Amino acid sequence: MRRFVSSKVTKILLNIALTITLGVMLSLMLSFGSRAEQTLYTHEIPGGQNLAIDQDTTIVIDSDKTIGVINIYGDPTLTITGNDTNKLECNRIQDDGFKSSLIIEGGRVNIVNAIGDAIQLSNGTVTIKGGYLSADSQAQLGLYATNINISGGEVKVKGKSSGIVSINDINISGGKVYGEVFGDRDVAGRAGILSGKDLIISGGEVTAKASYDGTSDFYREKTASIICRGEPVLTGGMKIIQPAGKEFVITHIDSYDCYSVKDDTGNKMITVVIKKGETTNSSQKNASSKSNSTVNNHTHSFTWQVTKSPTSTSDGEEVHICSCGEIDEWSILPAISVFEEETIKLIKNAPANSVVTVETKLFNSFGIGVRDALAARPDVTLKVSFLSEGYKGQLLKVTIPAGKESLSLWDEKGWLGLCRAGSTLGYDQ
Repeated sequence: MRRFVSSKVTKILLNIALTITLGVMLSLMLSFGSRAEQTLYTHEIPGGQNLAIDQDTTIVIDSDKTIGVINIYGDPTLTITGNDTNKLECNRIQDDGFKSSLIIEGGRVNIVNAIGDAIQLSNGTVTIKGGYLSADSQAQLGLYATNINISGGEVKVKGKSSGIVSINDINISGGKVYGEVFGDRDVAGRAGILSGKDLIISGGEVTAKASYDGTSDFYREKTASIICRGEPVLTGGMKIIQPAGKEFVITHIDSYDCYSVKDDTGNKMITVVIKKGETTNSSQKNASSKSNSTVNNHTHSFTWQVTKSPTSTSDGEEVHICSCGEIDEWSILPAISVFEEETIKLIKNAPANSVVTVETKLFNSFGIGVRDALAARPDVTLKVSFLSEGYKGQLLKVTIPAGKESLSLWDEKGWLGLCRAGSTLGYDQ
């Protein structure tokens, strides 16, 4: 009997040991076979410090934050998203020479006071799908990467050496893109937009601008709004609107032939605008100028006009436009503002002691307007269905109970992160 019991215990211990061993092996297999991921919210990131990224990371902009340099180590993907109200401000985004990736899908990203390249992914890829990016280098390049793909959002880049620069292709299929080179810099081959290979534009609106205020004719001659060392390809009805009637032509810059755009005087620093639409007939414009002497003395009078109204699922757009049609500024009208307005209206018009249900696959936060609406209706319960990362991730549900006690969930800046609410209140099943 003792021998039987002892044998049975031994088998149990062996099974436990085997289970533990298999568990450890499986854990090691998973850790080596998959890449770790993390999500950082700007309200949690310490201000004024550099940020090191060494694994796949998503930064969610849910509050204004100013930090130092974002350093990307190795080959991870850094994704930036968030609402279009708050901004993340930093000095630079740079990698250490490996094949990293930067993806901007939402939020407002401002690169200021860059002492080198504002954004530098020397062997990596920059992809911009939405949001707002402003990158300004007073010293060197504004945006520099091996490949650049832009399909949406608003991109404004300026640099002294060049604005937007890709070693390989620049592919633009949407969004508003502005690249500018300015000032005096001893670099041969300066451009607002410079593509090392092909420049492919199939959508959106692209503006390239160049200026040189130095004294060297050598460097002035090698400065242009656009330099494309491969083929410039315009599809989908895209064309050069400004200067009217012009096309890409082969131009000798430094020691190589490339494609650029010139005006009638041969000036390569003329501002170039590429978008869909018909060019202005220059002969008709000249005739009109001769018959109307007031044209040459025209004083611009700009007003803001909405060209695309935002919805709860897509951004809108407004332009600062003159009566003559010239546009000097444009701005995104964020979809989150409509989403919040619709939520506020549901709360305001809800029957007494009712439950309001809201679903979104783009946002994971509420602003001060929703807080004030609930404060005015303490009898209303708010149920929210959302994705953990705002635009992707796990589907989550949280209930914000009726009563003014729930208003303490909002932070001092008037924002409520729904993941934080779920951690505090618990998620619905």
